[in-house]
Amino acid sequence: MITNTQNDQGMETFADEHKQLERLLERIQATLMRGPGHFYSLDKLFAELVERIQKHFAHEEQGGYYNEVVEQWPRLAVRAEQLQHQHTELLADVESIHREVRKIPDSTIGCRAIQVHFNEFAERCRAHEASENGLIQEAYSRDVGAID
Repeated sequence: MITNTQNDQGMETFADEHKQLERLLERIQATLMRGPGHFYSLDKLFAELVERIQKHFAHEEQGGYYNEVVEQWPRLAVRAEQLQHQHTELLADVESIHREVRKIPDSTIGCRAIQVHFNEFAERCRAHEASENGLIQEAYSRDVGAID
């Protein structure tokens, strides 16, 4: 059984990881906005993003966020499974963009191509994170409401 203290700590970690991902997405966006001449920086930022997303998704999947939700609130299992399935797609997308950064010439056209792909990815990633936040909030707010 998970205690309230463990829930609070887990939620803080969950929220902190989402904030860190958002800051990294913003750094990449800012670097892309600077235009060509920054592919070396982009390569490093995308390497960091791939690593961070791998760890974040593993933490969510193996660290118990989804397991805890499904164990305590089985009615949310389908949504949790859908979100977990998106991890594979999002990770594949960011790895693909990272490969593009390494292959495409550091030019205005190359930078624009990366920017388009990244913006699409960032939008899907943010929607995914918002859905995860919503799932957790729904689970815990209904749980708290049931106690009142």
